Amino acid sequence: MHVFIGSSTDGASDLETVEKLLHNAYLVPRPWSTPGEFPPSVGIWERLVQIAAEVHAGAFIFREDDSATIKGDSRAITRDNVILECGLFSGILGRHRCAVFKKGKPWVPADFGGIVLVSLDDLERAQLEVNAWARSLRANNVLPFQFTLEQVGAVCRAMQSSGIPMNRIYSLMLKLGVGSAHINHCMQARRAPTS
Repeated sequence: MHVFIGSSTDGASDLETVEKLLHNAYLVPRPWSTPGEFPPSVGIWERLVQIAAEVHAGAFIFREDDSATIKGDSRAITRDNVILECGLFSGILGRHRCAVFKKGKPWVPADFGGIVLVSLDDLERAQLEVNAWARSLRANNVLPFQFTLEQVGAVCRAMQSSGIPMNRIYSLMLKLGVGSAHINHCMQARRAPTS
């Protein structure tokens, strides 16, 4: 499952951290800074809408990039384009398919309720939260096809007989969005005796 990552230019080190967290949860990171992601011939807003249609989810890094006065109080806020992009992706993909990765204590708009919040200040806990979010994404993933238990078992047996280790097969099934019941069946798949 591909996950777009939005952040400020100043957040390059945090972007790398989020990439690792997503990768460890068997998600495919797609950072905004990938060369060629925003070609000069396409408007930024238009390209963001296209990207939202191409990915499964969005991850947005909220840092203490700027300051603003909100209701008379001076607060640290993330770069305005990151807030806008998070709103765009949550509107297109749904809030459950977006996550905010907070570094420090930046202000988060009240309208972002329901979006997953992950603190980058405790990376061990962050990985657990990302793993849970990834499971949720997979559980709600709608694929253009549906595997039957028989198909999953046949694929697993073919891969096993080719010498592919079960942990690699399991990883592939997760990436394809195969549900946990199907994966458990795959892990227990054995060649049926022929008569």
